[in-house]
Amino acid sequence: MKFHIPRFVLVVMIVLALFGFFGFLDSLLGATQVSPALRAVIPEAHVAEARIFTGVISPSIESELALGSNRRLVEVRGHIACEEGEQLRIDVTVTQGATGAVARGHTQDVCTGDIQVWTARVVARGPVASVTGAAEACAVAQTRSRGHVTDAYSWCKGVTLVSE
Repeated sequence: MKFHIPRFVLVVMIVLALFGFFGFLDSLLGATQVSPALRAVIPEAHVAEARIFTGVISPSIESELALGSNRRLVEVRGHIACEEGEQLRIDVTVTQGATGAVARGHTQDVCTGDIQVWTARVVARGPVASVTGAAEACAVAQTRSRGHVTDAYSWCKGVTLVSE
């Protein structure tokens, strides 16, 4: 009795084996290439575990956001890392369930290849203004190179709006 493996199963097995090999190689090489900026934000005990991947890296939004005196402008800050030279755009929406206020805005920058701080000023439109207190900030980051989207990432965070 002869055992026959279909050709497509064999191809899939080879591709998976190659991915496994390259993933192992990447983890072996990546552990030695830790950015100085990443070292600054990760406790020393965890630096050996840190790796920088291509694309967008763990973007964040600060927990406290400054609410302008007119109660319509919110300054949203966070950090992100992306491939050096790529164009970065971050669209931000801040919503406040207690008031029904919705503020939108965006920021654009050029990626440095390291962790960088971003700031977006979002403005409430319509009749409802924000107040100090709990809100939710959501963002969508998109990077481009030579006019083509290279990565996209979306995330939300519960935040507190505080007076300037």
